[in-house]
Amino acid sequence: MTADQLGHVLRQQDRLPAQTSEHLQAPHDRPSALLAQQQEVKRQMDEHRQYLEELYRLLRTAEEAVGLTLVRISGFELFKDEKDLTEAEWRDYFLSARLPDNTAYKTLEREVKNLSMNLELEDAESRLSRLMVNFYEIVNKPNMEDVVQAETKKVI
Repeated sequence: MTADQLGHVLRQQDRLPAQTSEHLQAPHDRPSALLAQQQEVKRQMDEHRQYLEELYRLLRTAEEAVGLTLVRISGFELFKDEKDLTEAEWRDYFLSARLPDNTAYKTLEREVKNLSMNLELEDAESRLSRLMVNFYEIVNKPNMEDVVQAETKKVI
């Protein structure tokens, strides 16, 4: 064997332990990397499960509130059982809210025109206060529907 060949063999022997330890470590690194990845996926899934549970709780609460509202609307305003109402009746009921009640606006406008500030009161705060009281009396004046509900005996 020549000196070059001998040097080559020695270099290979020096590299062999490093390669052997790398080779032996590689199978151990893969499962530990997979285990870390698996734990991360499990953590993310747990977080997502908690998020979905909270979302489900909120949706269930909202659904109960909407369900009770629909029961009240169907019974007290549409005078039917909620099971007997069709989709078209629900649609018409909710879309009717878009139609303005012009008679109420005209009545309010006519009543508000009669408002005036009492200049006999010396204090400006008293004048404004009296004007606001008069305005709220007009706005809160009961309409016929309120009278029917409040004084049914008089209506009959």
